[in-house]
Amino acid sequence: MSDVEEDDCEELPEGLVQRRAAFDIGSGSTKLMIADVDVETGQLGDIVHASERTVKYAFDWKTHGVLSDAVQAEGIKVLHALRTEVLASGCTAYTAVATEVFRKAPNGAAFLQRVRAELGLEIALVSQEEEAQIGFRTAVAVGQRGRAATLAWDSGGGSFQLSREVAAGEAGAPPGLRTYVGALGASVATAAMIEHVQQRRLAETASP
Repeated sequence: MSDVEEDDCEELPEGLVQRRAAFDIGSGSTKLMIADVDVETGQLGDIVHASERTVKYAFDWKTHGVLSDAVQAEGIKVLHALRTEVLASGCTAYTAVATEVFRKAPNGAAFLQRVRAELGLEIALVSQEEEAQIGFRTAVAVGQRGRAATLAWDSGGGSFQLSREVAAGEAGAPPGLRTYVGALGASVATAAMIEHVQQRRLAETASP
């Protein structure tokens, strides 16, 4: 968890509940949630702000082979607007993660470095296994049903993950989180439908 600069956010009183922000910079959209979090249990309290902005990074990468200047500019604009929401919210800390398309696009990592340089936003590029862990913890925090009763399905623009926790002795497996991951998100499936099934060029076809 990265600390927000002191000048940017007014700190909340010390206690078990803190106001935190999370950025999910995905392959098809960018999400922000700002919420009061019980730091002892990880449960969400009041959600102060939640938004999702469409930025089709994966579709753009599939079309051009790299992240184009246009989609990068759109991404910077969206992240600047969301960062402004964070700075006005009274949060004490934030975290930001980027997923599949930034692992695969040749200039994906360079774009994240550009975001750091221009916006001062530190972004962690996570693996698919880490995505599955984050998805499971999010489902537990939002669903409030407990770990044993939770099955998480995280379907994004570039990939998907299924995850659940296995108890000791279940199916003869050791206890812990079990995951299944696949590189078939919405944008990837769209590109495959257009190029391989319909035999058309993605750059010239907006939709199947």
